[in-house]
Amino acid sequence: MEPSDINKTYQGPIAEAVPLPNNALTPPWKSDSIAEAVPLPNNAPPWKSDSIAEAVPLPNNAQPKQGSWFYFAGLLTFLIIILYAILYGMDIANVSASWPENRCKPQIMPFASLYGYNTAENFNYCMTNIIKDQAGDSIGPIYQILSGFIGTISTLVQTANSLRVALATLFGGITKVFQEFGERINSLMVRIRVATVRIKMLFGRLFATFYAVIYMGMSGITAVSNFGDTFLFKFLDTFCFDPDTLVEIDNKGHIPVKDVKMGDIFSKTKSRVTACFVFYSDGQPMVTLLRKHNKEYQPILVSTNHYVQLPSGQYEPAVVHPDAVPAPPWSGGIDRPLICFNTHDHKIPIGDYMFLDYDETERGDKATMRALRNIVNNSDSKEDDTINEYSPGVSETTKIALKEPKGAFCIAKNIKLGQKIQSGRIVGIVKKEVKNFVRIGQDLISASSLIWRPQTNSWERAYKVGISIQKNDIAYSFVVTPSATIITHHGLSIRDYVEVHSPDSEDAYKKEIIVQYL
Repeated sequence: MEPSDINKTYQGPIAEAVPLPNNALTPPWKSDSIAEAVPLPNNAPPWKSDSIAEAVPLPNNAQPKQGSWFYFAGLLTFLIIILYAILYGMDIANVSASWPENRCKPQIMPFASLYGYNTAENFNYCMTNIIKDQAGDSIGPIYQILSGFIGTISTLVQTANSLRVALATLFGGITKVFQEFGERINSLMVRIRVATVRIKMLFGRLFATFYAVIYMGMSGITAVSNFGDTFLFKFLDTFCFDPDTLVEIDNKGHIPVKDVKMGDIFSKTKSRVTACFVFYSDGQPMVTLLRKHNKEYQPILVSTNHYVQLPSGQYEPAVVHPDAVPAPPWSGGIDRPLICFNTHDHKIPIGDYMFLDYDETERGDKATMRALRNIVNNSDSKEDDTINEYSPGVSETTKIALKEPKGAFCIAKNIKLGQKIQSGRIVGIVKKEVKNFVRIGQDLISASSLIWRPQTNSWERAYKVGISIQKNDIAYSFVVTPSATIITHHGLSIRDYVEVHSPDSEDAYKKEIIVQYL
């Protein structure tokens, strides 16, 4: 090594900052320790120094390196923290296990939450106990004075509160009385309003019901203006003509059908009139029959269900005739009722057409009498009536009980269409030749009429009950709605001409027409 290298410093931890003197004979790397390589000052013995650094003076421009001290201090601090944490954790467990003895220690009180307790509650508890234990004797008299003062104040407060409660109760009672009075008045007014609303609703429903009844009918506004509802066409096939329809009668020429009388003879067929029918039939469907070459007669306005002879010779309802033209429903009211007849041969010639009369044929009489008797008696009897003439009615002088005034009556031949009798309203009048009558009490009625017998609680044919009288006379019968019953002045109840208000009452005749007139 060169001599100049001796002045170079050692790169060790401490010697880096210490230059070697010129009189150093041994290089630092040749020495076993730093002390051997660094000469000490004359006045500084090595055993008087605590460390090598103190024994070795540093040059003015040399400072010891600080990094290693920081590392050492940080490590030491970390070890202390870990040790403290271990000791603190052990202390927390001990304190928690004996909390009542440790809770009021000064070093514990501020940190009660670390031990799982509420710090504020623990502090208040400890302070209260400390004051109570330590200052009880000193503040006892003061406490007693304050207690007495507070008791007096409490008594005054309670008295004032009692007075307040009494006044509040009085005021509340008065208020409640007036409130209940007001509520009762209001409830009464509400009930009055509700009752008014219900009455209004009731009238509304009544109006709705009336309108429903009106529009259920097929008669329309005109029929409603006459009776408020249609009657006959709902339950009875009315085989009828316009009252102004012209017919040719022997010795009278062409006259309206409304002027035809009992016993008149149709010129064309010599058919003699044996019965006349007058019906209030507003709403009855109608058709018009008129052939192009028919110049002698007016158009024939006839009900759709009236049987007429077709070009083929068969008899069918007028509505299916090839010449039929639909017409508005009938709306003549009481002043212009529909008209029909019975003739001895069941033929009615009008213009170029041949019609059947109202009853059409006698072949269905027995079946019809049996069926209607079973209907009104709710039975299924197979027994036929022995009488051959089926013409319900009463003599022209029979007194019919009227609805008003009480006890009033009218003889049969004077009854008018639309008149109210005791059992209902007259919507049909029938005059018919009858041969068989019976007398029951003071009433003379046709033998085939159904009468009510209280003794058997059933309807029976009059020939089985009364005294038979054979005479050719005119019997009067009626169609009565809604009861289908006539009550005489002497209290006898008689079924009207159709006996049961149902189109089914014509079923037997329809079958016989098909057989008889094919």
